Amino acid sequence: TLNRQPSHEAHGEHRAADEGSSVPPDATADTGGGIGAQGNREPGSEGRSDSAHGSGADGAGADLQKALFERDEYLDALRRLQAEFENYRKRVAKQSIDDSERSTQQLIEKLLPVLDTVELALEHSSDPGHALSGLEQVAQSLLDTLSKEGLEKVHPLGQGFDPAEHEAVAHEPAEGGDEGAEPVVAGVMRSGYRWKGKPIRPAMVKVKG
Repeated sequence: TLNRQPSHEAHGEHRAADEGSSVPPDATADTGGGIGAQGNREPGSEGRSDSAHGSGADGAGADLQKALFERDEYLDALRRLQAEFENYRKRVAKQSIDDSERSTQQLIEKLLPVLDTVELALEHSSDPGHALSGLEQVAQSLLDTLSKEGLEKVHPLGQGFDPAEHEAVAHEPAEGGDEGAEPVVAGVMRSGYRWKGKPIRPAMVKVKG
């Protein structure tokens, strides 16, 4: 009986060893591997992260450059449009002024025969009374009104003959001592006028010399 107990104990030890050996041998390795997977990064992962970060920065820089380029293009287009509009505004304003001046000149030219009629009436009138005084006032009032618009009467009597402002309709020979001298205006048949310094109708004159 004493000899059998050790055998049973030995049998129990072998069974415990068998049971202990039933634990998968790779369990500890797997557990350790799991811890290692959590504690250590995969080789090369840091390089890929930095590369992704760098490519993102490059993309943002490219987008910024594109936005700045488009901004400059829009600013240039706006400046060109503003310059074109300013030129157009000046051109329209000048054209409006030219049209207004042209219309005024045409109106004044139509009124010149009225001034001629008044002058002739004053020259040939034999009534020194109130009618002549009233006619003179009308003529002067009309001339003053047109003068404010730029009309100027030409007074060429005694001046040298200027074909740009005088139209010679009669000629008078020069006196003996004046032969070879420049011709002068000896008489005015019809007044001439300038408008804003520019001749609009030459004076009909008699030239001497």
